[in-house]
Amino acid sequence: MGDELLELFLEETRENLQVMEEGLLDLEGNIDNMELINVIFRAMHTIKGGAGLVGMQRINQVTHRLENLLDSVRHQEILLTDNVFRVLFDGTDIIKKMLDDNDFTGVQFSEAIESLFKQLDRFDQNHTPSTENSNIINDDNQIVNQAGNVKPKTDARTFKITMRFQPTIFESGTDPIMLLREILEVGQIVESYCNSSKLPLLEELIAHQFYLEWTIFVETDKKQDEIDGIFIFVADDNEIFIDDVTEEKALSIDDTKRMGELLVEKGLISQDDIESTLSKQKRIGELLVDEGKVFKQEVEKIANKQVEAKNQEHSSTIRVEASKLEGILNHLAELLISHSRVKELVLSNINLFSDSSGEQRNHTINREITAAFDEVDKIIRIVQEKVMNTSMIPIGGTFTRFSA
Repeated sequence: MGDELLELFLEETRENLQVMEEGLLDLEGNIDNMELINVIFRAMHTIKGGAGLVGMQRINQVTHRLENLLDSVRHQEILLTDNVFRVLFDGTDIIKKMLDDNDFTGVQFSEAIESLFKQLDRFDQNHTPSTENSNIINDDNQIVNQAGNVKPKTDARTFKITMRFQPTIFESGTDPIMLLREILEVGQIVESYCNSSKLPLLEELIAHQFYLEWTIFVETDKKQDEIDGIFIFVADDNEIFIDDVTEEKALSIDDTKRMGELLVEKGLISQDDIESTLSKQKRIGELLVDEGKVFKQEVEKIANKQVEAKNQEHSSTIRVEASKLEGILNHLAELLISHSRVKELVLSNINLFSDSSGEQRNHTINREITAAFDEVDKIIRIVQEKVMNTSMIPIGGTFTRFSA
């Protein structure tokens, strides 16, 4: 661990400890001040993340337990009593003394820490035990569940969590691995995918920058608000997406989808990656030229004719709003109704005023009028069919783009 990083951690931690102390003193006189509670919680969260980043596990553990207690207060699961204040002040004092004495492992304060943990256990006795020890994160940043045979609760829901962090996230004192461990405490991770496509070559890698992205699926009986709370201090500066996919078949592989679609869905690559790769693929004409099956000039000639044909096709088309086409169809339908009504009136009036002497003549007129109306009817239906065909959108090209 570099001296510069250690000094930065110590400086920021002392500042955050002061924020915690002053905040707790102010909170004693205004226990309903949720904004003040969040300020204290943010300071604890920063200390915990920084301690994990520099490898001070004991300070990380103490701060983590205090943060859990205050988080229960935030969610109104525990009231802010004198005992709660005493435990929070004691924990703050222990961390401060560990820093002052440079005892980062807490050897000199082991009894005080154990006593603090026992007090915290009393607050946790009515809550579900932590699952922190039932999961580990291996060297490949893969999440391994050691209790994979435990069945989830019947009321459990599945959330898809996508995490895309800024490369400079370490500078904020946050370790993404610690966020993953917090997720492990609220549920069971059933699937996880690590996107390492942004990881540079070793000689180009910057040690204090972050390059990975995760997509994980969590089964939990917690509400989404509690999962959102894990990312409360990183959501503004990073891309964090949490979706309830309980009703979807998100964990199964859809055999109707192509490989590219599945990789994007699991967060392993982006759509831009697919398009970039496809743009590098050789077309059939180029492959045939390379194999000597056809001359390059002939391929280029055909390709130019294709471009000309497409340009001509594009230039002979216009955009028409779908609502306008629907309006034309509606008017055509009304025209057909009116047409039938006029035909009926004309024929009935001719028959009404006819006599026996003009019966043959009226029959001829009726036949001619009927033929004329039938011709108009035919024309209207042809126009109607043309408009309907125009309003249909070809979707073949749309699916072709997903042929990866």
